[in-house]
Parts: sequence; structure tokens; C-alpha cells
Amino acid sequence: MRLPFFRPVRRRWIGGLLAVLALGFLLLGPRPLFPDPISTSLHDRRGTLLGAFPATDGQWRLQPSDSVPHRFARCAIAAEDSRFRLHPGVDPLALLRAVRADLRAHRYVQGGSTLTQQVARMARRSHGAAGRRGLFDKLLEALWAVRLEAGLPKDRILSLWAAHAPFGGNVVGLEAAAWRLCGKSPGSLSWGECAALAALPNAPARLSTPDGRAALRVRRDWILARLLRLGDIDSMEWSLARSEPLPGSSRPLPVRAPHLAELVRQLGPGRDWKSEIDAALQEEVARTAAEHLHGLRGIGVHSLSVVVVELPPDGDPAVRAWIGDAAAHAGDTAAVDLVLSPRSTGSTLKPFLYALALDQGRILPKQWLLDVPARWGDFRPTNSDGRFSGMVPADQALARSLNAPWARVLQEMGPGPFLSALRRAGARHLFRSPEAYGPPLVLGGGELSLAELAELYAMLASGGTARALELARSGNERLRIPGPGADQGDIGLPSAHRRFLESFRERAHAGRILSPGASWLALEALRKPGRIEEEIYWKAFSGGRPLAWKTGTSFGQRDAWALGVSPRWVVGVWAGNPGGEGRPGLWASQVAAPLLFRLFPLLSDSGAPGWFARPPDLVRVPVCAETGWRKSPDCDSTAWVLAPPAGLQAPPDRWHRRIHLDSSRSFRVDGRCEEPHRMVEASWLVLPPAADGYLRQAAPGILRPPPPWREGCSPLTAEDGLEILVPQDGARMVLPLDLDGARQRLVVEVRDRRSLPVHCFLDGRDLGLSGPFPTWAIQPTPGNHALLCEDSEGSRARSNFDVDWSTSRPKSPRI
Repeated sequence: MRLPFFRPVRRRWIGGLLAVLALGFLLLGPRPLFPDPISTSLHDRRGTLLGAFPATDGQWRLQPSDSVPHRFARCAIAAEDSRFRLHPGVDPLALLRAVRADLRAHRYVQGGSTLTQQVARMARRSHGAAGRRGLFDKLLEALWAVRLEAGLPKDRILSLWAAHAPFGGNVVGLEAAAWRLCGKSPGSLSWGECAALAALPNAPARLSTPDGRAALRVRRDWILARLLRLGDIDSMEWSLARSEPLPGSSRPLPVRAPHLAELVRQLGPGRDWKSEIDAALQEEVARTAAEHLHGLRGIGVHSLSVVVVELPPDGDPAVRAWIGDAAAHAGDTAAVDLVLSPRSTGSTLKPFLYALALDQGRILPKQWLLDVPARWGDFRPTNSDGRFSGMVPADQALARSLNAPWARVLQEMGPGPFLSALRRAGARHLFRSPEAYGPPLVLGGGELSLAELAELYAMLASGGTARALELARSGNERLRIPGPGADQGDIGLPSAHRRFLESFRERAHAGRILSPGASWLALEALRKPGRIEEEIYWKAFSGGRPLAWKTGTSFGQRDAWALGVSPRWVVGVWAGNPGGEGRPGLWASQVAAPLLFRLFPLLSDSGAPGWFARPPDLVRVPVCAETGWRKSPDCDSTAWVLAPPAGLQAPPDRWHRRIHLDSSRSFRVDGRCEEPHRMVEASWLVLPPAADGYLRQAAPGILRPPPPWREGCSPLTAEDGLEILVPQDGARMVLPLDLDGARQRLVVEVRDRRSLPVHCFLDGRDLGLSGPFPTWAIQPTPGNHALLCEDSEGSRARSNFDVDWSTSRPKSPRI
């Protein structure tokens, strides 16, 4: 018998339920479902975990993969929701079974929640809902579950469950649990490990007590038995899985690239990043660097950093190995990423000055450069061996890393254009004014990091186009160092330089900095022989593999650099001490170069050309065969060199002169002692006295002295055979204090073409007579001074200069 009021009550109840369901579909299930912060993680190019950090709430919550591994998916479904693929979010059979079990036990012993309902419960809690499990909460979870099923595929719901399930302690999600509890990626888990992890979300505290671990083993074995019944595993797999040990306590995550992972955490926290790092290569480079560092401990060198960059056919150069400090791999504490630490560049910037001077038409590749003593203020560049060659071709001056010629080139160019080009290419630590750097900039007067130098050398390999190093990617976002216009440019930069950084961001990495031709010529020069000690290591470790390289040692032997370039790779090495202490044995050719040559054989050149192709922008320039300067009317011998188009306007040869000889070509004559029709015109190489003297010492026989004057003819002019090297006319000389507090002296250097005795007078005061290589040590007072020198045949040279006294110590970078 039906009650009269049943029908309207039932209708109202059904209508209300439908209204609640409609409201649930409209309002429940916010986006995003899980606003919880995730851990910062870094993976290599194949997905191998390189390093990770807890999320901001202290939880280990790694970014999940797009899919759940098959083994874990089968274990989770068997453990939690066997009809997961069938129900619409709520399983009525599971609810009835749970109610019956609870009624029999007169307490809560079994839940009927599906995996979808568990996802809904976890999502509600992530939005701040309390952890109650009352009837109303169950109803809301059911509504959320139905809404989820209506909007998401089953596999997506399963991946949400795996990504946000608790696994005990501060471990959340399968990705973190696999690494923290089993020490491997989810895809590498065995059946036994998957079953144990699938049993944890139901009771995450099971791992913390002996009784809990016993219960976990029972639950794991029950899951494995169910998999056996369902046919997911066979008896052999079942037996092996049951014999596996349970996961232990939380273990540390892999730390394969600690410094790069920390940098990524600073630049892009709370994201999962994928890099081009090769975990196997990273490990091999780190091991090789640690072994090399162990051998350097005997000379007091305790740190070493390496960066390996791959040059793709198109796109940004990508970091493939990043060793912030090899001491970390060796087990020492190494909190500082020395790849990012600015250090004195030594002579590593010379290739860029060479290329820029070529592009400006200031020099040509074979052009003779002056290699004689010079001094600007308290800066007096000397070569590493303390000797001078007088004249040296530009490409050899680069290959041999001579100091005096490049300091003179930069002085003539002015440091402003050079500094501007370096900054546009990404040299963000060069924040001082051009005047503050001056000529010492090319010899180590500025500071750059290994990362910046790697970018600069990658620019040479890319035909002069500057691109920032790519560190990692996350979706469409990329991390670069240094990156103009982003906070990541602040990494490693002192706070006092932030204002410079703001202007730097506007012009850094401004596309093409050097021409392809100038870049190629610089790399060609860096392949030239002449560096005997380094070539021995190159042949021994690299087997003569095509390679352009540059080394550099900073003043005081504080920093040793080595950078190598091939068509596919750029490798940079720095060695020294974090505190900047110098060491007597810290020479780049002995400390950094051997490791550089050991690393290149670890790199594959598959698919890369044997060497860089010659760029089409180079033109043939006629030059004087002897001096390499652009052909002039006074030079009779002609050769051709390749140079950028500006080389066609390079200065003409200045060292050849037209002289007149008698008919026998034995004596020099002029119009006062010989009939014009009897004179023979000849082109003769006449160098400045200083260059002439040093060149004759360095390469005897390379110069032919001009014939002597015939008796009765004019000799050399008074200003022709004598030259004052130091101080140069118009120079400003600064005399600093010596280490003992005494005022330094100024060494006057004079060269006479004929090696005659020379007399010098300072402000009329006789300095005395000197021998064939005249020098005097004087200490002039502050102010203007005049120096006059003459030799025994009447040749004279004059120099007017200013003197200042300073309280600073002298600067003399050697390499």
C-alpha cells in the first residue's frame, strides 16, 4: 500500500538531488584542480633526473609525467579500484561492499572510494577543505568524481591520482616516491616496488614503524596475488616480486649537476626543467675533471670548473655539461658555482680584438705588428717569456699570445669600441668605463665568468653572431645565461652593478657582432703551430684532432684558462682557487690546457664537418710580401691575403722606402754626389730603430741592412737612426710605490739602428753614456720633462713627457 504523500515527497527529493547534481557540475571541480606548488627539478635530454629541490611548502612534489607507467597503473587499480575502467566515478558495488564490512565490524574498516573519488578528496584538500569524512563530505566527493569523469579521460584521472597521492612523510606523488623511496625513475620500478608503492597511499605511515612495515608487506603481497589471478604477471614474476625487499627510508635524490640545478632553481623555481645536459657525459666530464684536479693539489690549486657547449646547426648554443667545481665531485664542499664567478680574463680576449681590428680594417692577418717595449702610465706590458721580437705577423702574435702587440693595437683603437662589442656579445661583468680599463683590458684587466667566455667563443664558432647559452626548457619557456631583460641576469652580479645591468640588458646579445670572415680568421690563427708545450698535450690527448684553442693566465697566476672550439663543440676550463690566491705553478699551458685536450675525445663529432668552411664574405687583398701590410707603391713584392672587405682600405705599407743606389748597387747616393741618370732606385725595408734591433736579435738574417753611403754623400738624417722607446713623446708616466714602500724608478729605453754609444740628457742634466743597448733608471719629479738623446754620429731623438707620483702598486699582466 502506497502512502498518499509518497509520490510528491519522492518528486521533491529527486528534484532536489538533480538540482544539487546540476549545481555540482556547474560549480565543483575548480581549475586548476591542484594549486599546490611543485618541486624545482632538472632533467637531462633523455629525462634522467639531474637534481631537484623541495617545493615551497616543504613537500617533495615532482612534476609528473604525462602517463603512468604500466606496472604501477595495474598495481594501483588492483589495490584501490578494480572496476576503475567501468564506473562513472562512483562504484555502487564498492559502496555496498564497504557498508556491509563496516556493519559487520560495527566500525569503519573499509572505504568504498574509487580512484576518482580519491582524486576529488585530494583536490578538495589542496583547496583548503578539512580532512573530515562525513556523509556530506562523501556526497561532495561523489559529485566531484562524477564531474571529473565527465570531463577527463580515465588515464588522465589515474595520472592525477598517481601525481598527488601521499606516500609518507613529505613525499607526494609517484615521481617523488620512486626517487625518494626506490632511488629510480617510475618507469624503472619493478613489479614488487610498484606493488609496495601502490599500497602506501592507503596508509602512508606504514614505512615508519616495524608493525607498519609488516602490514605493508602483507598488503603488497595481496596486491601481487591479485595481479597473478588477473593474469597481469606470471608465477615467476610473482615469486620474484614477493622476494624483493620493501622500500627503505627516504634516500637523497640524484645530484648529477648540483650547480646547474641550483642555478635553475634560482632562475625558474617551482618548475620542471629539461636541459640538453647528457647525464652520462656530465658524469664522465666530472670524473675526468676531478682526476685532473687531484693532480693539481700538489701546486696548491683546489678548484676547477668546466662547461661543455654544443653548437647546433641553428638555434642557441646548448649546455651539455656543467661542472661548477670539480671539488664537489671529489667529495669536497663546494658551495660556489665557479662557472659563474667573474675572474681576470688573462689573454682570453685577444681573439676578439684581432677579429674586431680585422673588421675595422686596422690590421690584416699577416700584417707585421710592433713587438717592442711600451708604457702607458704605470702599465708596461711584457710578453710571457720577457722577450720581444721587434715585428711579428698579427696571426702569429695571436697564436703565440704576445702581449705588447695587442696592448698597442687596443691603445690605437681605443678601448671603447672593443668594450662595446664585448658587452653587446654578452660580457655583462665588464661594467666599468673604457677609460678605467684602458689597454690592460685585453691582457686581463677586466673580469668575466667561464660562462661568458664560453658564449664569446661560441660566437666565433657561429660566424660572429652572439647568442646566449641555453640552460633548460620548460614548455615554451627557456632559461639562458645571461639573459637580457630578465631577473636571471642578476645571478652572480654584485648588487652595486645593478644599474649597469639595466642598461646592459638593452644591448646584450645584439645579433651579429663580428663578420663571419673575421671570426673564421681568428679561429684559423688559433690553430697555428708555435705553442710547443700545448701542442704536445694536444697531440697526446686529442690525437691531433682539428681544434682551435686559447689559453690565458691572469696576473699573479691566480687564474688559468683554456677554451677550445671545434665545428660542433666549445669547451671551457678554469682552474684556480675560489679565494683568488695565486700559485707559482699556475700556468694555463700546464694546468688548464691538458684537461681541455682530455675532454674533447669524450665528445662525439658525428655529423659535424671536419672544420669550419671558409665564409664567402672574405676578399683577396694585395699586400707587401715581407710585411703583410696592404700593398704600397714603395713595396715591390706582392702577395695576397684573405680579409674582411674593410681590409681593402687598411693602412698601406709604411716600412718600405725608396732609396737611390749607384750603378753597382753597392752604395747609397743622392743628387749631390751622383748624376741622376746614373742612380738606381730600389725599394728597401727600413724599420724603426727599436723594431730593427729586436728583430735582428730574434731572427738574425731576416733584415738586409741598406748599403752604406758612398763617401761624400749624405748620411742618415739626425732623427733617422735613433728612437726613444720609453718614455714615448707625449706620454704620461705614473711612478707607483714599490712593495717596500720606495718610489719606483722610470727606466729610459733607447734604441740606435747602428748600435752606437748613446748620450741622454734629462732637462739638460747629463745621464751619461751608455752601451749598444742604452737604458737609464731615473726618478724624475712630478711635472713635465724633456729628454734628448744623441749617438756618436749625431743622430738625435727627443721626448717630452709628464710624470705623476702615485701610491698604488704597479700592474703588469704577463699573459
